[in-house]
Amino acid sequence: MKNKLFFLLAGTLLFTSCAKDLDFPDIKTDASVSIDELKVSDTFSWNTATSVNFSIEGLPGSVPVSSTLKISLPDGSVVYNRMHLMSNNLTVDLTIPSDVTTLVLTYGSIREELKVLNGKVAYSFIPVVTEE
Repeated sequence: MKNKLFFLLAGTLLFTSCAKDLDFPDIKTDASVSIDELKVSDTFSWNTATSVNFSIEGLPGSVPVSSTLKISLPDGSVVYNRMHLMSNNLTVDLTIPSDVTTLVLTYGSIREELKVLNGKVAYSFIPVVTEE
């Protein structure tokens, strides 16, 4: 009984695993081109990263408040991570991928998505008060 089952499985495997090879025509390509021979527009930007000036305006206060200041990309990759006293101003130059248009600031329970405009990002711990 076991032999019959073995031959049945082996035969099934043999017939299902065989397939005709497709005949693809040979594709003729030009001779290989070196990087020195490539023709690229003079306006093409080879940069994949850009510099961003990130500035934070501190909130003056009589009680010192400090927490971890984290600046990250939208995908969660951290580009800056330090302890920061909320009353201190901060300016830091960051290098980020050139296609990133927003950065995420996390400070304690504060989480803000900030737009990158002309290579600059600004944030203030001083709350904006609107009159109603």
